[in-house]
Amino acid sequence: MKKRIDFKLLGHRTNTQKELKKSHDHFKRIVKFNEALRKKAEDALWESSQMLKLVLNNMPSFVFWKDLNSVYLGCNYLFAANAGLKSSEDIIGKTDYDLPWKDTEAEGYRADDREVMDTGKAKVNYEETQFTADGRSTWLRTSKIPLRNAEGAIIGILGTFEDITEYKLGQAVQAAIYEISEATQSALSLNELFSSIHLVIAELMPANNFFIALYNPVNEIISFPYYADEYDPKPPSSKISRGLTDYVIQSGRPLLTTPEVFRQLIESGKVESVGSPSVDWLGVPLKTRQGETIGVMAVQTYTEAVRLEPKHLDIMEFVSTQVAMAIEHKQSEEALQKAKEMAEESNRLKSAFLATMNHELRTPLNHIIGFSDLMRSGAILENISDYADIIHKSSHNLLEIIEGIFELAVVEQSEIKLRLKTFKCLDLFLNNKSELTEILEISGKKDLIELSFNADRALLLKNITSDKNRINQVLINLFKNAVKFTKSGKIEFGMQMDQPGMLSFYVDDTGIGIPESKHEIVFEFFRQADDSYTREFGGVGIGLAISKKIAEVMKGSLTLESQPGVGSRFIFTIPVLVSDYVAAPVTEEKKRLSAPALEGKRVLIAEDDPVCINLMRIFLSGTGITIIEASNGKEAIERIDTNPDIILMDLNMPLMDGYEATRIVKSKKPNLPIIAVTAYALSSDKHKAMEAGCDGIISKPVDQRLLFGELKKHLLS
Repeated sequence: MKKRIDFKLLGHRTNTQKELKKSHDHFKRIVKFNEALRKKAEDALWESSQMLKLVLNNMPSFVFWKDLNSVYLGCNYLFAANAGLKSSEDIIGKTDYDLPWKDTEAEGYRADDREVMDTGKAKVNYEETQFTADGRSTWLRTSKIPLRNAEGAIIGILGTFEDITEYKLGQAVQAAIYEISEATQSALSLNELFSSIHLVIAELMPANNFFIALYNPVNEIISFPYYADEYDPKPPSSKISRGLTDYVIQSGRPLLTTPEVFRQLIESGKVESVGSPSVDWLGVPLKTRQGETIGVMAVQTYTEAVRLEPKHLDIMEFVSTQVAMAIEHKQSEEALQKAKEMAEESNRLKSAFLATMNHELRTPLNHIIGFSDLMRSGAILENISDYADIIHKSSHNLLEIIEGIFELAVVEQSEIKLRLKTFKCLDLFLNNKSELTEILEISGKKDLIELSFNADRALLLKNITSDKNRINQVLINLFKNAVKFTKSGKIEFGMQMDQPGMLSFYVDDTGIGIPESKHEIVFEFFRQADDSYTREFGGVGIGLAISKKIAEVMKGSLTLESQPGVGSRFIFTIPVLVSDYVAAPVTEEKKRLSAPALEGKRVLIAEDDPVCINLMRIFLSGTGITIIEASNGKEAIERIDTNPDIILMDLNMPLMDGYEATRIVKSKKPNLPIIAVTAYALSSDKHKAMEAGCDGIISKPVDQRLLFGELKKHLLS
């Protein structure tokens, strides 16, 4: 039986298939759409990531992010370059210990990371230092924030920082300029200003080795008023040459040298190596506002561990202008101060001169006028001899003051000229011994002060070349001072040569002494240790000042050692040419000076100076006479029992002088001839010696011809 087709059911099945196909096509369209949408989303995400990467790489800040273990997950290009990496991807998986910063800094970074991750709080805009891959130090302003996932859990940190080195340097330079400006106003001297500048520079760069050199274009001299160095001492002032400092002065440009740059400069012949070799040397010219170079400010390093960088050169350049202005200001200030002090000193000298002259001139004039009026009036004529002595002494005092004023005028208004001559040391010593003895005699202190003389005997047999008159002038001033300020005690005069070519004289006294605070003052014009109007000792206050100036002109020195109540020691040292004494050729006249034959005769030499006794022995060595020695008047009296035929009697001796000894000897042996041998040159001294009983007199230094004449007269006639 044929099945009956149900067209209705068939139609329904057909419709279902169509619907299924339609649904399938729709699904395919949805899938295709979703695929397109996904691709579009991926493209958008890629574009977004590229944009983010582009943004990060173009940000002026350094950006990085890390996980919970401070392991880098990414960074921008700036950060990678700063870390010495080729690309941003190279940072992934690294820690700070793998990067150029030092271990101590890595620990610091790690501590900051932990603080942010543990607290969940951002740490923003704090400043820190960092070493770059090429070893430079930089300043950073850093911020770090916690990274969180969708649930809010912290999964790491995001950090940024920016290089604020230029900003910090600008701040530091401004602060340095301000500090130098302040130091210019507060510093009491150039040296104090230089010390302050050094401290300022040391805050900006390695500056253990720092100096300031000044240049004088007039004489082309470079000096080093401030010099701090670990290896080399302060260089002396010198003519400009070919050192690095000289190079900067001549070029007028700043210079930073490394060993390689320095080698190139030497090979090119532009500079020479001076002092200990440095690793880095940095110098900048100090210029005035008119552009004139007045010096150089420089720093240098000696080890690889401490290096100088171009930024340090920039800093020094910025600061150099202020330093040059500060030096100019302080130099002007010091010049004004010096001018003020000179003006004040001039006024002081004028006042001191007038006050001193008023006192010192009126005193002897008062004596002269007063006692001459008495003599004219005829009053108390029995005292006329005493009046005459006072007038005579006051006249000499007045003359001495006037001579001192004339000498001052010569010294102040004209240059002291030296006249060099060659002469015997012995003559110089004996002449000054005679001068000191005479000054003491005139002072009236002969019985209160003992004189002592000391000289290197080997030196006395030498010739020296110098200005004899200037030496005598200084020594006479020292002798007068010693006698004036010594009431009683001892004065010693000595001559010696402790260093080859340097002749020293000294004058020791047991006088009032000078406080240390007044040691410099006594060498100033019109100044004494006691400047008061009631001072005990007179004098204009010129002698020591003139002597000091003479010593300096002779390229020597005049120094003082003194204590109040103990005494003073003046040391006069000058350079001299020393040569052996060569006797002059014997002339026909000198050939006729033959030593008298005095064999069998005996001479007693009473002399306290061993040098003079030695000289007498030499003079008498060809006569055959027997010599007996006595070192003072008492010994001379004791040794007349040795039956001398003649006595050579020094008049100034300790214990008993020659005058008293002569009187006693003559009382015992009136026919024994006594010849006075004395440093006293005044006619009154000679008269006094003859009154004491001397039969003749010979002045020191002894002339051998006169000595032989006296011996012949009294022993052979």
